[in-house]
Formats: sequence, structure tokens, C-alpha cells
Amino acid sequence: MKGLDNFLLIEAVGEFIDQNLRRLISDTARDSGRVFITPHAKKRMRERKITLAQVLDCLRNGLVSEPAHANMQGNWQCTMTR
Repeated sequence: MKGLDNFLLIEAVGEFIDQNLRRLISDTARDSGRVFITPHAKKRMRERKITLAQVLDCLRNGLVSEPAHANMQGNWQCTMTR
């Protein structure tokens, strides 16, 4: 049972991190001046016909759909959906 207990603990910690990250992103995005859209993201937004208003809505009200993890540059990232 120890392996299962460790798995459940890791899963619970991951959910805790994602909930806190979602809250941090949501709180930060309340002030749109604190949101920076990279040139790459702007290009993808144009290709996908996604507006800045939709991005801000997702950041403010979305849910974490891909767990938080460190990317290759060592920065934390997650995927949010609305």
C-alpha cells in the first residue's frame, strides 16, 4: 500500500499546486496590464482567430487542464482551458 499512498500524495500535491497556480494566474490577469503576450502567442492567436478578450477570459476564469510543470527553460507552465 505504500506505493499507492505515495501516488495519492503526489496526485494531491499536484492538484494543490494547480489550484494555487490557477488562483495566481487569475488574480494576476485581473489587471490586463500585467499580461504579456509574446510575438509567438500573437501569431498563434491570429492563426486561430482568438482575441485578446478570449485569452484574458481564459486566464481569469479558466481551469488548469494540463498540470503545472517546469519547461525546458526551467520556467513553470500549465495549460488552461475555458
